[in-house]
Amino acid sequence: MHKTSRSIMVILVLILLMAVSSSRLRAQGMSASPEAQLGEDDALLYDAEIYAKNQGVSVEEALYRFHVQDVAGELDAKLSENEAETFAGLWIEHTPEFKIVVLFTQDGEKTIESYLTEELNDIAEVRSARLSLEKLQDVQKDTVASIWDLKIPVQSEINVYENNVKIFVTEADKVDLDSAVQD
Repeated sequence: MHKTSRSIMVILVLILLMAVSSSRLRAQGMSASPEAQLGEDDALLYDAEIYAKNQGVSVEEALYRFHVQDVAGELDAKLSENEAETFAGLWIEHTPEFKIVVLFTQDGEKTIESYLTEELNDIAEVRSARLSLEKLQDVQKDTVASIWDLKIPVQSEINVYENNVKIFVTEADKVDLDSAVQD
C-alpha cells in the first residue's frame, strides 16, 4: 500500500471514530460541547456572562445592553427608511462607555427626537457627518462600477465611522488604478 493510500485510510478511520463517538454522546443525551445543550435563554445568559466578564459589568447590565443593541438595530432600520436623505449611519460603542452613536448630515438632534425610546434616551449621542449613508452607497456603487470598467478587480466597503468609502485593489492593480486616476 502506498503512503498516500495509507494516509487516506487513517483519516477515514479517524472521521468514522469521531462520528460514532458523537452519535453515542447524542444518544446518551450528551454533547461534545456544553454550549450545544443550552436552550435559547441559557445561551443568552451564557453570552451575557462572557460579555459581563470582558466588559467588567454585571450580568444584568450585559443583558440590558443586549436588549439595547436590539433596540438600536430597530432604530437603524427606521432611520435608514425614513430619514435616508440625512441619516449617515449608527454604531454601538462599548468602551470607554456604552452608547449608541448616530450620524446625520444636518439637524440630527431634532431629527432623532421622535425616534428615541426610553432605552436610548440617555445613551444616544448624535454626531455630524458630511455624507448620508444613502449617498455613500451611491458613491460606492459608482466608484466600483468605474473601476470595473477599467478591468481592474476591486472590493469596497462603507466606513460609517469615518463617513467614507474604502476601495481595495491588489498591489499589482494599484499601479493601473493610480494611472487611471491621474488620466
